Amino acid sequence: MKNNTDTKDPLYIDENQTVWVDKEMKNLSLEEKIGQMFAIGAFSDNSKTNEQWVEKLTKQNLIGSVVFFKGHAKRQAELTNYYQSLAKVPLMIAMDAEWGVSMRLSNTPILPLQMPVAATNKIENSYLVSEEIAKECKRLGVHLSYSPIADVNINPANPIIGRRSFGEDKELVTNYSISAIEAYNDNNVLSCGKHFPGHGDTSQDSHKTLPSVLADMKRIEDIELYPFERIIDAGVPTMMVAHLKIPALEPNKDLPSSLSPLVIEGLLKEKMGYKGLIMSDALNMQGAKSFGTNVEINIQALKAGNDVLLYPVDIEETIEKIVEEIKLGKITEERIDHSVIKILKSKYWAGLNNFNDVVVENVEEDLNSIEATNIINKVAKESITLVKNSKNVLPLKADTKKAVANICFGDDKFEEFEQKLNNFTKVDTFNVDKIGLTKVKQILQNYDTVIVSVDLPYAGYKTRIGKKKTGELKGKINSLIRGKKAILNLLGDPYKLPMFGNDSNYNSILLGYKNSDAVQNYMAATIIGEEKPQGVLPVSVNQKYPLGTSLTF
Repeated sequence: MKNNTDTKDPLYIDENQTVWVDKEMKNLSLEEKIGQMFAIGAFSDNSKTNEQWVEKLTKQNLIGSVVFFKGHAKRQAELTNYYQSLAKVPLMIAMDAEWGVSMRLSNTPILPLQMPVAATNKIENSYLVSEEIAKECKRLGVHLSYSPIADVNINPANPIIGRRSFGEDKELVTNYSISAIEAYNDNNVLSCGKHFPGHGDTSQDSHKTLPSVLADMKRIEDIELYPFERIIDAGVPTMMVAHLKIPALEPNKDLPSSLSPLVIEGLLKEKMGYKGLIMSDALNMQGAKSFGTNVEINIQALKAGNDVLLYPVDIEETIEKIVEEIKLGKITEERIDHSVIKILKSKYWAGLNNFNDVVVENVEEDLNSIEATNIINKVAKESITLVKNSKNVLPLKADTKKAVANICFGDDKFEEFEQKLNNFTKVDTFNVDKIGLTKVKQILQNYDTVIVSVDLPYAGYKTRIGKKKTGELKGKINSLIRGKKAILNLLGDPYKLPMFGNDSNYNSILLGYKNSDAVQNYMAATIIGEEKPQGVLPVSVNQKYPLGTSLTF
């Protein structure tokens, strides 16, 4: 890894920015400066308790940022305007908007996850999707999106990253991340590289525990750190540090990377030369909470080098303790100023020196734009990946004498898929869990061609196949398709493909990465030959289906 100490400051704009920052700094008390470092969670789902809490801390000038979570677009716009009206310094409004504001808000367009974007094998799609996310953010008054994810997902059992990553190849992840960052920069919305120093080789969820990355330093430099080094060069303005146990970087087993001076001050700032805004991952996550009390966690996050403390607990007590430690000489006011200057620079970068209220009228209509729909359809169409097609079963022939059976499981619904297929040939859908295995077996005696449609989210999340164990699911499917012309239509996590056992049971296998109307439509269009499969597998499912697998007809 090269030494990047000569990297530019990605937050710097011009001398006018410096003047504004200096002016704001002079108007803040010590407590208010400390408060600028706190980013608290807000909800727009009519949670009065939360609204009163955010209102109180904003009036007291004890926070600098608000991070919106679950709720509704119109209410979020209203609350943003209200909270901003109370703030001494304009608030930075942030969201996890990895697949658009729909990641948190109802009734908004669900943009693609990063993995299907990479599956299109068209880097311009990374720009287009991120540009649309940035436009949604701007329309809603959001200045910072906690995206893109620059983690290289090299662990198929990763329970929390998975399809949120662009894939397992470090160059692919890097290039698609840079394209996303460029889109955010071009639209004046702050992007955030996460989860430094790399969350892609974990088998645990940092929301629930402290995951480990046990690789040696050479591997970490070669894989995990590679995209972050490159996005620093590309000017990513903010960076989020993960809660991870990485012995090669931090020998203290009780100190997560998010709280480690060796990781943040030593590696990210000094060795890699990063000068942008640094924030911890949410400090209420279990990955951080094992360290100590809430106040101890918050203060350690500050001492480690974080500029922004994300979703902290016990804010007022923490501010009191920091003031006390400054008086005792354990923390310097210069250390506080260093972070607050960067926070204010980022606010200027995002245009908060000239803040305007969010226009509430028609906000949901504007978010649900034709542009968003077009991008959703484009990525769905171009990401459909054919990994097997023995005997050229696909596309289906129009002279199919018997109707085609489409079997599904649990609560899965494939109405768009079935409707599209029915325009071509008669398709009958049967839900095995609702009808029963025995009855479906009897029914299938009348069908030559069987499509198995399954939606499986990534590992660690509740699947939508009822309460049945995956082994039982595999057994069910095998018994149903034996002797049939079978097509596996997998919508969801491609890593789940091996759970269906010996792929010789299937003539054709299609991957769609997500169960949505758009994906269902293009899956069906591919099966009947209306569209040709274009997708390229961005991860290795197993030895038979490695990274780069791509068939067409």
